[in-house]
Amino acid sequence: MRHLVIAASIAICSLLSNACSKSIIPATSATVFSIRGKVLFGNAQQNDFQPVTLKSRIHDGYTVRSSGGASLDLALIPGALTQLSGDSEIDIEELKITKDGNETAGGMRDRTGRIRLNRGKIIVLFIPSDGLASQFVITASELTIKPDSDCLFCVRTDGKTTRVTCTKGNINVS
Repeated sequence: MRHLVIAASIAICSLLSNACSKSIIPATSATVFSIRGKVLFGNAQQNDFQPVTLKSRIHDGYTVRSSGGASLDLALIPGALTQLSGDSEIDIEELKITKDGNETAGGMRDRTGRIRLNRGKIIVLFIPSDGLASQFVITASELTIKPDSDCLFCVRTDGKTTRVTCTKGNINVS
């Protein structure tokens, strides 16, 4: 009987100590919604590209390239919906979601997305969540663009000149 009580006590202590686990950061990849035309993704340093499909796992360190007349609709992180236009290229520098370690709640604590627009045009709809830390940054040429609220904006660059147009909300450009 004594061994049963000790074993039960150890089991209960183990369960209680693991119930409130730390935040977890799962591998994060962009979600592809639609593709029109020829769009490729892969590791630019190794010149290893493949066509984007609806099941593609586009994540940190990858480059996405669209040919003339093509476009790609994707969610980089929850609340950051983008459309990459034809003859454009982005480098995905960071995609990260930090979740609450409590698997029964399943809530996000933080989300981060950083991309570099090397050439072309990208349209972004950014909707930060209430009470959730969100950081989304686009770098183009020498500019850094950060949405400040719910916003819809466009960034266009040829590598030398960059144009930013915000049609809804506020963005910070530095």
